[in-house]
Amino acid sequence: MPNAVSCGKQEILPYVPFQRIYGGMEAIPNSWPWVVFYIETPPCNNSNCTSSICGGTLIHPRYVLTAAHCITATNGSFIRIIAGLHNTSSTLERNVRQTRRVEKVFIHPTFVQLSPLGDIAILQLNTPFYLNRFIQLACLSDQQPLANDTVIIAGWGSAEFRGRYAPVLKQASTQVIAGCNQWWSTEGVDERRQICVGNNITGVSACSGDSGGPLLSQDAQNRWMVSGIASYVERFNCKTNNSRPNVYTRVAYYLPWIHQIVYSNKLLD
Repeated sequence: MPNAVSCGKQEILPYVPFQRIYGGMEAIPNSWPWVVFYIETPPCNNSNCTSSICGGTLIHPRYVLTAAHCITATNGSFIRIIAGLHNTSSTLERNVRQTRRVEKVFIHPTFVQLSPLGDIAILQLNTPFYLNRFIQLACLSDQQPLANDTVIIAGWGSAEFRGRYAPVLKQASTQVIAGCNQWWSTEGVDERRQICVGNNITGVSACSGDSGGPLLSQDAQNRWMVSGIASYVERFNCKTNNSRPNVYTRVAYYLPWIHQIVYSNKLLD
């Protein structure tokens, strides 16, 4: 597992306000140093080709957690992971950013496209990231946030369904919601494997482009843990006030699978 001393701690401290902020706010650059940018560019021969983006979480210098539904490429080399990124349009971050190709993709065996369960994947990078004050690891833990706990979500996603992606990393505070099946009764939510978040007052929410990004909570030592992976939201309406909560994959449930891939692998350098 990530070194308990070094993971989940930032040198550049984030702004974590107690007040609720509608739609989130721009993060302090590199204050969430384990949040990475996922971009998938399929091969194409015409001008209509588009890249897709997602988020991810660095849990080891060579491994990233993301959502399985983000991955459509049959070849991991079409996927790039950028760490140390804040502003996607800035030319001033070149000395901070690091980019890696994906060497191998591990999708959880229970995942099926269009199914809500097992939406978790691990990306093995071609070379490890060099850790510094701009790029760090999030912690993994079986300690989980409880109902009504405040948690942080972060990503470059849009503020509305199919809207324009945010040019900068944004963050938002939201709350864990129990009894999620009352909102998702048709699809069904397994709260052993999934975790729901939302805010009935502000409606703060993940949205298009935020898939795969982290839900972050703090442990008793104030280390930041990746507790969830953005999976799905209400179709056509990302807001969580007067609507259904966001659904995240519950990372703690999948820890044995994560450990088997990441920490039993001999390629740890």
